[in-house]
Amino acid sequence: KTITSKGGGGTASHCRQKSTRRGHDTAQEVPPPPGATRGMALKKKGGKKKETDPAELANVEKLRFAEVEVAVLQQRLDVKEHETATARSAERDWRGQVQTYGGQLAAQREDALDITADMSRQFQTMQHRLQIQVRWTLKTLNLEP
Repeated sequence: KTITSKGGGGTASHCRQKSTRRGHDTAQEVPPPPGATRGMALKKKGGKKKETDPAELANVEKLRFAEVEVAVLQQRLDVKEHETATARSAERDWRGQVQTYGGQLAAQREDALDITADMSRQFQTMQHRLQIQVRWTLKTLNLEP
């Protein structure tokens, strides 16, 4: 008896056993080995496993942990940079508004001073005119002191 593989693929699902009894070619299917599934290639057994040094494993784990930590820290840094940029932009906007409002306030103060000065002049003019009228009235009535 010989074992052949259909199509040369070497898969367990196509392994057949040929019988060469009296020239008849009868094929019987051989069941797959335990743990193998249909369509999977047979795994080679044997060979030595690499012996790993515990210190090397610890270094590899430390390296992976450090890589993850670096990635997390980089992500945090990116978030902080974005927050900082947003805060700086908001600060520029606020400073612009403060400057605008400061300019408006200065203009209003100047306007208030102009109005006060104008009212003061008007009051002095009115007071002067009233004094003139009082003097003229006293003069016409001959009541001058």
